[in-house]
Amino acid sequence: MEIIFKILLLGLLALQCHAAVTKEFRNQVLAARDKCKKEHKISDEALNEWVKNSKLPDGEAGKCYLACYMKEIGYMENGKLDYAQFEESNAKKWTDKEMLSKANAVDRTCVQDVKTEGKDDCTIAAEFVACKMREVKKIGLKLSRIPQSDPKPK
Repeated sequence: MEIIFKILLLGLLALQCHAAVTKEFRNQVLAARDKCKKEHKISDEALNEWVKNSKLPDGEAGKCYLACYMKEIGYMENGKLDYAQFEESNAKKWTDKEMLSKANAVDRTCVQDVKTEGKDDCTIAAEFVACKMREVKKIGLKLSRIPQSDPKPK
């Protein structure tokens, strides 16, 4: 399935397999995505291409988009990764305790593994997302997309 970095990359993903993304978190994700996309002049086409190819964005603008998104959600502040915020967000995405534990383990590993000292926010974000991509594959988390807007009434 898709890779966890898409949550960070687009703010469009939520964890599947017993996932229950809260409306509040979904709205926060969409607002962060839109703000950072505009701030870093990232086109919808570029975002879609990153998702389609399941890869990290190329160039400084793409990496800085990731940093912007992580700061907006609260995952990073002043060049430091905030594991407690990842854990809080995971609780808004997972209802299954086993999957929540796996998601927290991925974030804990990457917060510990990514060295932040002397690095700019864009580099930190890119390294963190690369770590998550590796760890998600190892642990077997599955992802699905968060709708980009509220569902239309039938």
